[in-house]
Amino acid sequence: VLTPGLEVDVHVESEQEPVGVLVPSDAVIIEGDTASVWVVQDGLVHKRPVRMGMQSVDQTVIVDGLRAEEPVVVRGKEQLHEGARVKTRPHVP
Repeated sequence: VLTPGLEVDVHVESEQEPVGVLVPSDAVIIEGDTASVWVVQDGLVHKRPVRMGMQSVDQTVIVDGLRAEEPVVVRGKEQLHEGARVKTRPHVP
């Protein structure tokens, strides 16, 4: 029985292959009903609207708006603006 203040992490197993790109949940920006990510292209960031699928505390499936090879910003996204120059490094969970 869940009581107020408790949290639950649910793991769902599916025989269906996931369709989409798996990103760290920290990369996703939720503003009202809109989800987006900062995509890095040629050292510059661009805010891109995306459509989310399943999500957990750690990971989110992006089902539309992002390709697997596109790097996204995970940390420091709060200070970004369109076209800001950034340096990338691999994400370490």
